[in-house]
Amino acid sequence: MLVRRNGDMFHCRVLRRLLPALVPLFISEASGAQRYWVGPPNGLWSDPNNWSAAPGGPGGAGVPQPLDAAVAPSGITARFDYVYAQPGIGTQNWRSPVSITQDVPSSVMVAINEMDIPMAQPGGGTGQGSYTHGAGTVMLNMNLRLGHATNESSDIRGYYTLSGNATLNIASALFADNGLYTQTGGLCNINGHAELGNAFGSKPGGIAMSGGTLNVGAGGLGQNVGASTFSGGRTTIEGVLNSWFGRVTVSGGIVSAGSIETNFASRVVQTGGTVVANGPLRITDGGSFTYGGGSLTVGALELSGFSQFIISPGGDKVARTRGMMTTGSLAKVDLSDNAATVDYEPGSSPLSSIRSQVISAYNNGSWTGGGIGSSLADATTRGVGYAEASSLNSIPSIFGAADETTVLIRLTGYGDADLSGTVNLSDFNRLAANFGQGVGAVWSQGDFNYDGRINLNDFNLLASNFGLSATGPTVMPQDWSALASVVPEPVAVGWFGVAASVAFCLRSRRHRALTPPQNPVEKKLPNARESGLTRAADAL
Repeated sequence: MLVRRNGDMFHCRVLRRLLPALVPLFISEASGAQRYWVGPPNGLWSDPNNWSAAPGGPGGAGVPQPLDAAVAPSGITARFDYVYAQPGIGTQNWRSPVSITQDVPSSVMVAINEMDIPMAQPGGGTGQGSYTHGAGTVMLNMNLRLGHATNESSDIRGYYTLSGNATLNIASALFADNGLYTQTGGLCNINGHAELGNAFGSKPGGIAMSGGTLNVGAGGLGQNVGASTFSGGRTTIEGVLNSWFGRVTVSGGIVSAGSIETNFASRVVQTGGTVVANGPLRITDGGSFTYGGGSLTVGALELSGFSQFIISPGGDKVARTRGMMTTGSLAKVDLSDNAATVDYEPGSSPLSSIRSQVISAYNNGSWTGGGIGSSLADATTRGVGYAEASSLNSIPSIFGAADETTVLIRLTGYGDADLSGTVNLSDFNRLAANFGQGVGAVWSQGDFNYDGRINLNDFNLLASNFGLSATGPTVMPQDWSALASVVPEPVAVGWFGVAASVAFCLRSRRHRALTPPQNPVEKKLPNARESGLTRAADAL
């Protein structure tokens, strides 16, 4: 290239940038050679008799050197069997299709650049390559690329399997453009990031993690097109676990991330194992997170746009967070019949925000609004209850361990002020103690219809569900007979009329006991208006 006066500075800058990339090409052109595998399927890479200078030619050409191109036919497995000296094998020169197995404990391979499995083919193609790593150490000074294609129409696929006590160190990044990284054991350190699937195309990529330890650096893990599964082992992601258009499934093991994001119609599903995010779990733009089993703890739960956080039915799960925020009418938290906790720093209770989001989801009893709700809630039997842990005499078992600076949330019966799962005399005492309170009341005080007041409407909800729990009616006659005596002055006299109605309820209940029982959830006492409770209370 000639350097002209008017373009001296420009051309010098171009040369400085291109020179590092051009020099290896010139060296490769000058000193690189082709080596063709002619050995047996399980032959040793280090045996010079297994390599030929021409396809199908005689062996004895020598082991490929770092700048050589190693070419092997489909189905061949070459075993690394000794410690390679620096600078190692230039595996970026592999041609597809090729399958390499490293299975001798003492073996160490150092790739001076990046490992392409198989070698990218600019003209397209359907090549396939794999590397099975069961022992020893592979050290990559740059990237591991699986199924890297420069042509979108190509169908090149790459596979890497790590198992046993093997170690894989990747200095920069893992790219599974159209391939799969599988780990059943061993240790893998990715210092940069992992990008799975072609972000702007249709090539699927993923990780299948079932054992061992996988560490990903601050660049995080991005699941684009395709799917990743975590069924065992321990995965630690220093940065963000981000799902774009793809699917991530956790069924076992431990997955820990700096934060988690799912968006653009992507799906994250947890059916088991442990998922921990020190930062927020963000769900946006049509993304969803389904919590169906295992343990889930996140820094905060944040939803916006048409997004969903769903806890599968079962009544045995609690989502632990340090914040919960839904933005807009389409972002929904569906507790089903489960629970959630929001831990907070002293003096910064989110109770008011939680209350507003529950009211939004309640939507006048339809439970169709955005916010914190449940697909199993209705207008008369079950709603979403919430309370400060410090306001309760004890923490119900469904929430597990929780300190006083925690807001508790669960699906429960209307009237269950203490979130115990049963509407009983303890809840009636709470409502009676706060009866008549104006705007600002909360569920744990007796505001069961979310209007901020504690009045006959709330009493009617409690009365119609009194004695109901997740396992069926448990009301005892002495509970009903005690209702008239627990209301504080000056309104106690008026509640004797309630006691009379209670007696009517008891007689009706004993009569109904002669008939076959109904569904435990549907079987409940007559509502307050039918039994005369409202008429008695109106006399106050």
